[in-house]
Amino acid sequence: MKSKSSSKNPLKVIILEGAYAVGKTEISNRLRERIPHSHLFRLSDIDYELLNTRQLMIDYYKGLFNFIESQKGLPAVFIFDRFFLSEQVYSHLYKPYSFMNPYIDFMEELSNSTYPVTTYLIEVDNEQIYNRVLKRNKFMDKPERLYTEALNQMEVYRSHIGLYRERIPTVVLSNNTEGDLESIVNTIVNSVYDDVVKEPEEVRVNRNSHN
Repeated sequence: MKSKSSSKNPLKVIILEGAYAVGKTEISNRLRERIPHSHLFRLSDIDYELLNTRQLMIDYYKGLFNFIESQKGLPAVFIFDRFFLSEQVYSHLYKPYSFMNPYIDFMEELSNSTYPVTTYLIEVDNEQIYNRVLKRNKFMDKPERLYTEALNQMEVYRSHIGLYRERIPTVVLSNNTEGDLESIVNTIVNSVYDDVVKEPEEVRVNRNSHN
């Protein structure tokens, strides 16, 4: 994998991925607050029951790539809460079409980008996921189903991340203690201004190790 220097293009791109209820929203909000000149993009899915949904998603991500490329001279940090890896996971689990071919194409395009990009796959343990699901859905009658879905999503993310990280710098961040996600936020903030994006590595963040 080629390392990418920030000397030519000041724009940096951070991608947050992970299953439902692992804390991506909270993490991305804190990153936006702490990283100067950062811009947060929270991507929404397109209803897969619409006609030509697969092509709509392909066009959607092509448009995002074109936008990022057009802004590569901007001295800023773009934070994406989900990107095309999530579309691959969701199409695998829920949608009536395969996204594998465009997924491979988009991985190739991202790996050849002229701006530094790092993906962070966020993981937490099952107990934390369950507590987060209950907190989000305390007035609803489906927390058990959502908890099962979140675990299934996490397994599919894990099954796809190997191929993904062969092409794109990727860090797996795990927080195995109850409480906030500040350790993960600190890890990402501290890595933002590295001159060279490092080779993929697994980083396990356990707040107990800092006590």
